[in-house]
Amino acid sequence: MLFRSQGTVSLRPGPAIGDDARLSVIDGDEVTAVFQDLSPAGERSATAQIDAQPPVVSDVLTTSEFGRTTVRWLTSEPAWSVVRFGMTNKVNQTLTNLGLRSQHVVAFPPLVAGETYFFEIVATDAAGNVSTNSNSGRYFRFVAPRPANAL
Repeated sequence: MLFRSQGTVSLRPGPAIGDDARLSVIDGDEVTAVFQDLSPAGERSATAQIDAQPPVVSDVLTTSEFGRTTVRWLTSEPAWSVVRFGMTNKVNQTLTNLGLRSQHVVAFPPLVAGETYFFEIVATDAAGNVSTNSNSGRYFRFVAPRPANAL
């Protein structure tokens, strides 16, 4: 379909609805913009694929070694992630996993030994699609280990 516009083009997720001057797109569509460039003068084009699906967070695993707890997980596509955690289901502390990647790992800071901690993982892909894995609303949980003994 040919869609003419000057300046910006508004996108609408899903099928076309009437003549609202917005381009309807679905995940996986390819959009090509053809435009006149002033410097250097000439016609140019740019193509992009629509990514409307958030990353899926899976294979969440916690391990404890030497008095520290680490969480590892996978995402279905490269994503930035945030682990929200706390001692109740009010997960008000965060750990950030910077960089777009599909295999993630973060270490929790020193925690109160013997206490149960709750956490969820929020992942954002390069297109800005966001998903949260909170273990079906029950939160993931672990008991903080005792610090390792010094020899």
